[in-house]
Amino acid sequence: MSRSGREQLIYLLAIFFAVAPFAGALVRALHTGGDFRYLWLASASFFATSAVMVIGKARSREPNGAITLSIAVLIVVGLVAGATAIVLGGRPGLGVLVVAFAFGLSWAVSCALYILSRHREHLK
Repeated sequence: MSRSGREQLIYLLAIFFAVAPFAGALVRALHTGGDFRYLWLASASFFATSAVMVIGKARSREPNGAITLSIAVLIVVGLVAGATAIVLGGRPGLGVLVVAFAFGLSWAVSCALYILSRHREHLK
């Protein structure tokens, strides 16, 4: 089944939020002349999001599945991104916290929008 126009728009927004961490990382790498730490964070957060989606069964039929899964993504990705940043030499503090939260939020929004973009027939 194909998606409706509204579902396609939501799907495109999900893709936008999924690409945002990588785009931001590339901008930083180009701007700093070779600081690829954010690319590592984006990659680690992608794999963490994928794991949460697989474990949480993103195709759940529960009405609140998108919210629950998105909160799980936010928490897990935030922790993974924060730990990755510290391993890569970041000093624990507000900076690492803000970056980890931004990566987690981007992936959580992408996850929620992806679930909401699925055709309603699949949710019944």
